[in-house]
Amino acid sequence: MSDENERPLTGLRVVDLGQVLASPYAGYLLGMLGADVVKVEPPEGDWLRKATPLAVTTQNADKRTLGVDFRNPDAIEAVLRLVESADVFIEGFKPGTAAEMGLSWEAVSARNPRIVYASLSAYGDVGPYAGRPGFDHVVQAVSGIMASTGEPDGPATKVGAPFVDFGSGMLMAFAVLAGLRERDRTDKAVRIDVTMLDAALMLNMGALAKVANSGRDPERLGNNAFSGAVASGMYNCAGGTMIALAANKASQLAKLCALLDITDVLDLPGLDQLEPMSVTEARERIERALQARPASEWESLLSEHGIPAGHVRALSDVVRDGYPQQRGLLQQVASDDGTLLLPGSGIRINGVMHGPHRTVGAIGADNDEVLAEIGFSDAEIAALRASGAVVGP
Repeated sequence: MSDENERPLTGLRVVDLGQVLASPYAGYLLGMLGADVVKVEPPEGDWLRKATPLAVTTQNADKRTLGVDFRNPDAIEAVLRLVESADVFIEGFKPGTAAEMGLSWEAVSARNPRIVYASLSAYGDVGPYAGRPGFDHVVQAVSGIMASTGEPDGPATKVGAPFVDFGSGMLMAFAVLAGLRERDRTDKAVRIDVTMLDAALMLNMGALAKVANSGRDPERLGNNAFSGAVASGMYNCAGGTMIALAANKASQLAKLCALLDITDVLDLPGLDQLEPMSVTEARERIERALQARPASEWESLLSEHGIPAGHVRALSDVVRDGYPQQRGLLQQVASDDGTLLLPGSGIRINGVMHGPHRTVGAIGADNDEVLAEIGFSDAEIAALRASGAVVGP
């Protein structure tokens, strides 16, 4: 690993009021790139603390923690004093909640006229769904993702992973970086507004553009590829295994048919025009030929010939294959229970993928350190504890 000073966001401070997955993941990514991220939590802590230590650590490793009672005016004043020393303020509440707490855009930017104030919510404060709460699967339903996922004759289907949460966090981290550039360009505070629905629609932007311009919803494709190419999609192989093919180019299709010994498929009438009957017959012929071997063997053979192919793996298979570790996407971090493998930043910079150094501490574990850094005396910190404004060990 490189020295901490080589991380591109070293020297920046982020005040992170995010909860659960989406907005905390934005803070996590900024922290992996070197920012000093202070996680501000209520007395009961981030909701994920009710799950497992690994669950909360996966979005909050390396963050320092400050525990406060947001109902206490002295606690809000402490957060605003922290804001004065910060570059970025992140909140992930329903629109209007931060303002009710005394941490609105106006209040925060008044205390720090160079702050990047970043809000992440389900739907934002404009449009037909403004102000509504939401979680990943709810936004998947609203976004049209579920309606276009699944088999043509089956029900709408949720994507297995909470990709809207993590996609929202990535979009917010991207927005914060743009906001920092804008702050440096104008020397003024910048307001960032990201929604989970924005992220879901961005992740499906090709279909969004088609629907917006044609008025027609995409067909539910099941395991067929979005491209509609003849040999692009999922196919059954020997032993109940499955393989994903993407022989989208004519040259790749020709190679595939040669390897499968079904070159006459290329002569089906109208195949090059994607006529349904010919496409259906071609796909059936390809799948029958693939029954000769397990998917893993086909993957190796087809990859050697430049044909994109991958057999269906469980996530545990990917971890056992070693790709996340070799890439740096999973990195070892010491914990009270031994060693954990935690995600890195997801991007390599000069050959290095930066990752976490420590797990997240208990609620308010860094209270004294953080408060002292922003000018609170020992007596003031003791008073905050006594009043219940600051909570934690």
